[in-house]
Amino acid sequence: MKRILVTVVLMIAAPALASSQTNDKKADAKRNNNSSVEQELMQLEKDGAAAAVKGDTTFLDRHTAANYIGTDPGGGVEDRAKMMAGAKAGNIKFGTMDLDGMSVRMAGKDTAVVTGRATIKGNLKSGMDISGQYRFTDVWVKQEGRWQVMAWQATKVAQQ
Repeated sequence: MKRILVTVVLMIAAPALASSQTNDKKADAKRNNNSSVEQELMQLEKDGAAAAVKGDTTFLDRHTAANYIGTDPGGGVEDRAKMMAGAKAGNIKFGTMDLDGMSVRMAGKDTAVVTGRATIKGNLKSGMDISGQYRFTDVWVKQEGRWQVMAWQATKVAQQ
């Protein structure tokens, strides 16, 4: 009798256990995929910072969405055309740009929000020093087979 009861319990439980293991594997795969996307986006942020220091606009051109909108620390807003024109004109000259404290939050498989801190040394073309720490938020979307920034915002961290 005990053997029949154990067999019946196993028959009932087996599909649920198998389903649970399949769901666990799917969740693990999703976490691993999200982890690799998160690493890719953090690397793109670092590559973008390195390109900005070099004054290389190729990265910006490739990784800025057509419908980009940016909000600078002073509250100014610019679209892709204005941002690219300013970058090509050298309106900002960065000596260094170090990123840390980055966090990636996925919003589906093709949209992510990256937040972090940038510590920069730099000047505007006018000579104004813009060195300091900034908190930034970038919205990345996967379009045309690559990640592109759709929105950017930065806020200067007040000195303590």
